[in-house]
Amino acid sequence: MAGKSYEKGRAFEYRVKRKLERDGFFVVRSAGSHFPDLVAVKRGIPYAVECKRDLKNLNRRELENLLSLKAFGIVPLVAYPEGGKIVLKRVEEVQAERVGAGARKPVGKA
Repeated sequence: MAGKSYEKGRAFEYRVKRKLERDGFFVVRSAGSHFPDLVAVKRGIPYAVECKRDLKNLNRRELENLLSLKAFGIVPLVAYPEGGKIVLKRVEEVQAERVGAGARKPVGKA
């Protein structure tokens, strides 16, 4: 039997899938926590979507795996909830935000 965290994650993946389908994408979900969570195609452009209920849970390895898909012409996206809505963001934007946030954090006491 799957745990509650898995169940919540799966439910979010289905919410993202339905949103993309409403927006005109063809979407396939990868069952069983495989990478990526969703593969979507619209107007001949393939997208890989990693779904996170909390963007903080996107780890470095997942980020690198998503970025590596660009070599195959796949657009990597991250989906996460914010203010009751689903946000879809390109992985490069997520990476840039993390680098920017890291640059503003104090490193230590002077």
